[in-house]
Amino acid sequence: MDRDERMATAGLVAAVLLGFVLRVVVAGDVAFSPADEGRYLAMATAVAEGGTAAFHGLVEQTLASPALWLFPTPLRYGHVLLAALACKLHGGPSFEALAELSTAAGMLTVVLTGWLGLRVAGPRIGAFAAFVMACSPLALALGRRALQDAVVVAAASLVLVLVVELRREARLAGPRAWGLALGVSLASALLVASKETSLFLLVALTIDAAVEAARDRSVAWRLAPLLAGPLLAFAGFLVWVGNASEWRALVDLATRSADGAYVRAYMAGPPHRVLVDLLVLAPVASLLAIVGAAAPRGAGPEEPAFRLVKSFLLAGLVAAACLPKNVRFTAALEPALAVVAAQGLASLAASAESAWRRTVVTLLPLAGIGLGSWLLFARVFLERGVYDPTTADLLMALDAVPHGGAMAPGTVDAPAAAIVVVAVSLALSLGVRASRAQEPR
Repeated sequence: MDRDERMATAGLVAAVLLGFVLRVVVAGDVAFSPADEGRYLAMATAVAEGGTAAFHGLVEQTLASPALWLFPTPLRYGHVLLAALACKLHGGPSFEALAELSTAAGMLTVVLTGWLGLRVAGPRIGAFAAFVMACSPLALALGRRALQDAVVVAAASLVLVLVVELRREARLAGPRAWGLALGVSLASALLVASKETSLFLLVALTIDAAVEAARDRSVAWRLAPLLAGPLLAFAGFLVWVGNASEWRALVDLATRSADGAYVRAYMAGPPHRVLVDLLVLAPVASLLAIVGAAAPRGAGPEEPAFRLVKSFLLAGLVAAACLPKNVRFTAALEPALAVVAAQGLASLAASAESAWRRTVVTLLPLAGIGLGSWLLFARVFLERGVYDPTTADLLMALDAVPHGGAMAPGTVDAPAAAIVVVAVSLALSLGVRASRAQEPR
């Protein structure tokens, strides 16, 4: 390992530690909601006290009570089981127990994001990606709530990491290949059993495996673990939760709730609405991801893996355009976005013609991400206490649109915002100038 690799590896470790520290710092002092968080706590409490047999009562209660039809259902039994375990470990059911589960899941996601970048393109990309994920305002917010989102993000990250590792196996032989295949199936099952619409996240991975199988039939076995995941999730429902007719009834409830009054009022709009929200909460990382998605990777053994990550991100954004439009529902795409953004940053830095330019082009966007992410998180989720980050709530929290409350003077964040804008603009301009200098004349 040369000096650059050692520094990149040290940066990866530092980014992961930063993610841990930030999540510990922001945990606690949360005003929990009696709505979705209250329902998750009620289901976790029932299972923690009555075991998996309590699921049957929860299903009957849900189907018989129209007041519960707008809230999470036992279809998400995977998260409920983990939440029940968290309650037992915590010493009893409480919102804090579920929030601690979210914090742990957020920490795991930072590790998995760094590992994903490392395996796709080396320790430098891993360090950049872990830093982006560590500072994410959305991830920090979800990591302190008693919701299922942080667990879903961790499960999706684990699936993506395991699929990338599985692609390195030429055939299903040996304990490593079998272990990875089993891991993909179990992680996919947990993902779907924690949030039913996560099934859409597996589509891109399944299509990619199908395309590879069409090119080379010897790797067709890679399809099986991805297809087995949802089947295992359904089998788990039949074993622990209810029968097939109850599953269908709960699916119908979930489908109807996706067209409820709250969804129509706060999660409608054009297909690209989630892109607007991502630019609001993660402006620098989102712009870098556009650069990374467009930049050619060049030939190399990591190229198929990077294409897979990009496909996962783009297909997830397309799926998000077809579902209720809430940036919280795209949180599972953030690890992939972080890796693609890291590649965008590396592409800009590589175009610089001197060492000092490469340093500036690298460090300034990272500073912008770190500072900007913390300011956005503090303003939106700490000061304004946003619970569900719909577009309306985000823009009102940032005083970007008129609202019923008193408008903040807006002077507190101005200097820091100016630093972010100048830093990113300077880095991009240096990268463009360096790129033009290398063009043949």
